[in-house]
Amino acid sequence: MVINNVKHKKRVNRKLKSKVQTRRKGTRKSKASLEMHDYPTSSLSYAVCKYLQLKKFEVAESTYQSMKTHARHIISHVGQIRVCDMSTATIDEFKLKMLNKGSKGKVINSCYTILREICERSARKLEKIVYSNLI
Repeated sequence: MVINNVKHKKRVNRKLKSKVQTRRKGTRKSKASLEMHDYPTSSLSYAVCKYLQLKKFEVAESTYQSMKTHARHIISHVGQIRVCDMSTATIDEFKLKMLNKGSKGKVINSCYTILREICERSARKLEKIVYSNLI
């Protein structure tokens, strides 16, 4: 009979933590609402909320959650202005605010992506209005 002198390491069964378990304790809650009816229809906040509603069924749940966070950044910083008053200077000011606040580049780029899509949609809508008036 041969005795095996190899020590077996005790296997540690580490469970993978779910997203809920790995969140920071006392996560920050933004007071920015994501309901369209809370804002005037011409405001950027309204456009951001509408954009989120459209994207809800197009993207994965985790992507949607991060988009909601980024949308709250936009609403809290530049949401009060009207969509037609948006300019590159407004977006640059928003970017500087976020950088001074200590936000990471990925967050700023995601916010920028949302703003870009909103501006593209509003430009297409304006083109349709102008074109229909010409005919």
